[in-house]
Amino acid sequence: MIRRPPRSTQSRSSAASDVYKRQGKSDEALGVFEKIIAAKDDDGSGLAYYNAGVILQGKGDLEKAESYYRQAIALEPTLNEAYYNLGVVLRTKGDAEAALAQFATVMTVAGMPVDLRVSALTNTAELKAAKGDTKGAQADYDEAVSLSPAVSVPP
Repeated sequence: MIRRPPRSTQSRSSAASDVYKRQGKSDEALGVFEKIIAAKDDDGSGLAYYNAGVILQGKGDLEKAESYYRQAIALEPTLNEAYYNLGVVLRTKGDAEAALAQFATVMTVAGMPVDLRVSALTNTAELKAAKGDTKGAQADYDEAVSLSPAVSVPP
């Protein structure tokens, strides 16, 4: 009989959290991610912070989601979605200036997917329009359209 080496606690926890997420059991998945975070195992904890942030954002716990996204970025700077989601959290909290700065960061991160760049630009345009900066908003909408012609620009 061939014995496989035991999987790490990290990979077993990640697999369990995936099952919980697919079953719509976000509290259980959050518990798994927080166990990974508490273990202070840097291997994969950036992703655990990110996933926990997504769940917390969905639950409306924006303060903790913001903190978790910041931790995810610090531990794993290649988690592109964490940069964007942090901007969305900041915007939702009403911190337009911090959101604008975060969406600007999204535009500078190497390897950022086009859809996230387009979403960052449209968020930036909406924030600028709300502040009365119609020229800046139009420039951002134009750039979004240049990246993805399917983007619809509001009148």
